[in-house]
Amino acid sequence: MSDQKKYVELFAGCGGLSLGLESSGWKLELANELSPMAAETFAYNILGENLKGGEYNSDSKVSYVENIKSIDVKDWKNKQLVVGDVVKLVENLKSRPELLERFKGIDLISGGPPCQGFSMAGRRTERDPKNKLPYAFVDFVEFVQPKAVILENVEGILRQFSKDGGTKLPWLEVAKAFAAIGYAPLCFLLNARQFGIPQNRPRFIMLGLKKSLKSKIIKKLKSRQQDEIKKIFQHAFEFAEKDTSFIMKYSGKDPAIHIDVINPRFAEMRNLNASEIFLNENLFPEFIEEEISVGEAIDDLAKYGYFKIKSSETTVRKPISGNKYSQSLSDKFTPILNHPLDHTLGLHNHELRNHSAKVQNRFIFLQEIRKIKNNEIRNCLEKCLRGKEVEDKYLERIRATLSNKPRLDGIINTNSNSQLLDSIENIRSKKHSQRAMAKNLPAPAQLTIPDDICHYSEKQPRTLTVREMARIQSFPDEFVFRAKMTTGGKNRRFEVPQYTQVGNAVPPLLGNALGKWVLKILE
Repeated sequence: MSDQKKYVELFAGCGGLSLGLESSGWKLELANELSPMAAETFAYNILGENLKGGEYNSDSKVSYVENIKSIDVKDWKNKQLVVGDVVKLVENLKSRPELLERFKGIDLISGGPPCQGFSMAGRRTERDPKNKLPYAFVDFVEFVQPKAVILENVEGILRQFSKDGGTKLPWLEVAKAFAAIGYAPLCFLLNARQFGIPQNRPRFIMLGLKKSLKSKIIKKLKSRQQDEIKKIFQHAFEFAEKDTSFIMKYSGKDPAIHIDVINPRFAEMRNLNASEIFLNENLFPEFIEEEISVGEAIDDLAKYGYFKIKSSETTVRKPISGNKYSQSLSDKFTPILNHPLDHTLGLHNHELRNHSAKVQNRFIFLQEIRKIKNNEIRNCLEKCLRGKEVEDKYLERIRATLSNKPRLDGIINTNSNSQLLDSIENIRSKKHSQRAMAKNLPAPAQLTIPDDICHYSEKQPRTLTVREMARIQSFPDEFVFRAKMTTGGKNRRFEVPQYTQVGNAVPPLLGNALGKWVLKILE
C-alpha cells in the first residue's frame, strides 16, 4: 500500500521486531545488522533472499557497509539490508548526502542498541567501540528526522551505577540524548508476557516523539479521563523543548520539569487492577488478558520427534500440525514471510543437542529442585549447585528432602553432608543461571546460551531446541533460522548462531503491539 508508514530498523538482528512491525502495517525501508549470521536469517525470512556464502550481487537487496562509499544511487534505492557496523554506516552516509534522499518522510526508526555508552558527560570524544553504538543510533535519528523512535532494551538499563565519583542512570542518559536532538522521550517498563508471549521478559521501552508533533497529540487528549495521560506527554515534550545544555546537565531533581520512568509497577497493572485509562493503547500498547504458559507453547513439539533423515541431497523432516498457540502465530506472521514455504518438510530448527551423562544428571537435579515447595530449601540447593557454602543445619534438611526423590538415586548421595556436597559438585557447571522451566508458567527470560534452560519434561532432561525457544519468543514455525546452531569459546565474541539469534530477538508479538500502538499515536 502506498500510504503505508515506513520504518528503518537499526540493530535488526534476525528480524523479530521487523516481523512484528510488518504484521502491524509498517513497511520496511532499510535495516542494518552487524552480524552476517543474523543477517542471513533476516534476509531469508523478511526479504526472501538466500545469502548463504555471503556473496551479494548487484541485484541483491543486501549490501555491505563498506560498499556504501561507492554504491550507485540507483542501486542504493533497492537495498533493504546493510550488513556491517552501524557506526561506519552513519559515517559513510554522512559522506554521501545524496544517499539520504530516500529517507525523506520516514515515520519511524526502531532498534535496541547496547546503552552502556550513555554517560552524563554527553557525547564523549574518547569512547570505546561499544560506547559508540547508542550515539550512532542518535546520529542516525538526527539526520533522518523520523516522526517517532522506538528504542528497546533490557530491564537492567533502569539500574544506576557509580562512575567518576557520581551515579549514572543509563535510561535517563538515553532519554537526554534523544531530547537533545528534539525528541520527547516517554520511558517505561513492559513485560512480554502481557502481550500473549509465554515468557517472563521485562523490557525497557522508550518512545521518542518529534517535538513538532506536540500540539497535534495534546489536542487529541480532550476528555477528563485522559488528563493524566496528557500530563505525561506534556512533561516529555517540555523536556525536549529545553536547550541542549540544560538537557545534558539534567539530573532528574528539578521539580519544575521532570521525566521519569513510569512506575515499573505499571507493568503489572493488569494484576494490580490499576486505572483503565492507561490501557487499551491510550498510553501503553494493548495488553492481552490471557497469560500463556510454556507448556501451552511447546508441549505439542515433544510428540513429533527431533531427528532428521538425511539422503545425499535432501533433508526430510517429520511433519507437524501445531497447536492453538503456534497456529495463531502462523496466521499472524506467515503472510509477512517472503521465503519459499515448503510445508512438506515440516519443522526446521528442531534438532536435539547431545548431552553427556553429567549434563543430563544435572538437568534431572534441576527438574527435581523445581518441584520443591519450600523456598528456603530450594534456594539452598541452588546455592550448592553454584558452589556456595550452606550452613550444616540446612544440609540436614536438604538430605532429608532429597532422600525421598527416586530420580536422584545414583546421582545425589544423601548419606552424609560431605557426600551430599561431593555428589552435587560432580554435576556442577560453571554457569550460575541454570534452571528448569515450569510447565504451567511462562518461561524465564529467554537467554542466548542454550545450556541455561532445562526442559520441564521428566522424560526429556535436556536443553530446548532452537524451535522450542523460537516458539517461546513468539516466532511462527515457518520462520527459518539460518547459520550454525550454536558456538562456544572465543567465537562467542563475534558469532551469532541460531540460539543467540533467538535469545537476542525482540519477540514478534511485542513488535506487533508496539507497531500498532505507534501507528495509533501518529495517526
